[in-house]
Amino acid sequence: METSCQIYLVDGESKKSKLAFISLRRTGACRFSCANSLADLETRLASPIAGQSDQTARDLAFAEGRFLYIDPFEDFNGRVTRLFLFELLHRMDLPIMDTATRTPEEKDQYLEALGAYDRNDPRPPAAIWKRRIAMAA
Repeated sequence: METSCQIYLVDGESKKSKLAFISLRRTGACRFSCANSLADLETRLASPIAGQSDQTARDLAFAEGRFLYIDPFEDFNGRVTRLFLFELLHRMDLPIMDTATRTPEEKDQYLEALGAYDRNDPRPPAAIWKRRIAMAA
């Protein structure tokens, strides 16, 4: 049995389309978490403050953190998350940014930020996204 999660990103009429994720896990909890997180993301992106630099970094940290926290696939969650983020960046009219870590120090910082997100502290991953946005500008 497959489960799917869907999101409609409302960032201009030309970019309103459905993204569907097929989960290889067969648990209702994953389906519920995916659906709720994607609905939360849709609400965040439709808010009047969406698009402001700090809010954009928080929204991207939320999208990445929630998707990785849910861990919807048996394998390749990181790769699928990067594809999801590239699509999200495109829909937000932001440049595609390199999300891969290049050094062991970057990897450690990234994993620490994800750990902080798992402990309900979104500030470290948002700081990473803020830096990525500044470097892409």
